[in-house]
Amino acid sequence: MIEMKSKKKQENKSNVLFHPECLYSEMPNESFKLHVLQFVQFDEPKRRTPCILLIQEGPFFLPSLVKFAKKGYTIALVELRANDRFPNVIYDIKEAVRYMKKNAGTYNIDPDQMVLMGGEAAVLAGFTSLSHRLDQSEEDCQIHAIIDLYGKVEPSQEEVELDEEAHRKCCKNYLFENFGPILIVHGKEDPIVPIEQSARLYKALKKANKETQMIILEKEGHGGPAFWSKKMRNHYDRFIKSCFQK
Repeated sequence: MIEMKSKKKQENKSNVLFHPECLYSEMPNESFKLHVLQFVQFDEPKRRTPCILLIQEGPFFLPSLVKFAKKGYTIALVELRANDRFPNVIYDIKEAVRYMKKNAGTYNIDPDQMVLMGGEAAVLAGFTSLSHRLDQSEEDCQIHAIIDLYGKVEPSQEEVELDEEAHRKCCKNYLFENFGPILIVHGKEDPIVPIEQSARLYKALKKANKETQMIILEKEGHGGPAFWSKKMRNHYDRFIKSCFQK
């Protein structure tokens, strides 16, 4: 008698490595760091992955981000300067992008598959990454896709009246720029940034013939675990893969 044994389930051959407190820029009295979740495919050690730079205030929902990284992404969690005045935060983001590009070999990322994810600062940095507007350097910081997480993409009327540079903070004023696809995600019940802002940006992008999508989370507010649920991670994954499978 020959005993038939079932084949063992193939072991997982990938993992996510954590690199904390990577210095990407510094000033005399301040240093700027990011934390990297690096996807590693052990049977393909030289495989280059897309890089997502996440710029987001508040908790990063680390367990969900690790699950997201396991889909084949290296994620950089970017810290910005304490004095987050415009346009300093845009400068910081672009320096973080340059750091990841320069260290592409260290983290096995593809420098031609860079994604920015976050609020209005991420959107503005992504919109202007090719032209180097809102920049202090001419070095490459090109972004290839953007995910806008409930960003305040237009200034309030009060800001327009009090701040002579308010127009520079309005994302719709940069639609003439050359930038990659953008996914807009917003909670319908957001009490901080009205969803109408994202809706107006979406319509303006469509009118400008830009490649864009929008997802509205019913009954959700300004951020929270719902934005990192399995369903949303799958949405982000499909969007990013669609950007680079052309």
